[in-house]
Amino acid sequence: MGRSPTGVAQGKPEKRGRRRSIDKIGLTAAALAFGLGVSLLALAVPRSITATTIASGPAGLSALLSGQRIALGELQESRDTLQKALRWDRPARYVANLSVVELELALAYPDDSPQHATWLTQAEERTIEALKANPADGRSWLRLAIIRSFRQAPSRDIVAPLMTSLDMSPNDHSLWRQRIGLLMYYWGDFSPDEVDIMRHQVRTMWDDPRFRIVLLDAAMRYRVIGRLVGALTPDWEAIKELEAMQRAVAGP
Repeated sequence: MGRSPTGVAQGKPEKRGRRRSIDKIGLTAAALAFGLGVSLLALAVPRSITATTIASGPAGLSALLSGQRIALGELQESRDTLQKALRWDRPARYVANLSVVELELALAYPDDSPQHATWLTQAEERTIEALKANPADGRSWLRLAIIRSFRQAPSRDIVAPLMTSLDMSPNDHSLWRQRIGLLMYYWGDFSPDEVDIMRHQVRTMWDDPRFRIVLLDAAMRYRVIGRLVGALTPDWEAIKELEAMQRAVAGP
């Protein structure tokens, strides 16, 4: 028997329907892939422009971020570069870098000048913005405490970020020198729990011989030698060394 004409007529539309469905799926997948590619490109371009702008910025910016002091003109140029870059994208570390520049700008002016107060306020706002984006940044928490100490803020407003910095980055040696001064100066403002944490940090710092004289100098300057001795107790060898260092500093 021959094939039924009706059967042939019914088979062709079914194949065409399947093809159309496959074509639609393919087109949809291609559209999604294209949309994803455009989205990724839209994210990548601003970040690339931000990074390129900063990389081509003044040499003074790199010097400042590595811990060196730079001239007022270079500070202003560095700030302009960072602001231009941050128009495209605002990664936490670049916002934090801008707060470093603004703090240095504040310190470039006399304490009683309007510029000093203005730059300190901007540096604090910028540091808080950076911390909202990256709350685990111990360096920015310490900077916030430093800025507030220059602003002569209430002691608890300084101690809180200082202790958070210690919690986030207890073993970052690059922060220890600045942290030691604040810890010694505000020792009397710590809660009992904070004092326990601080004593542990002091003992950790003492274990590194490079920081023993820094601890002694800060304790003598802020008249908290007794508290430093208490933090080192019961390590009698450490206390004996501390007393010997104190005698050597005092001289004959």
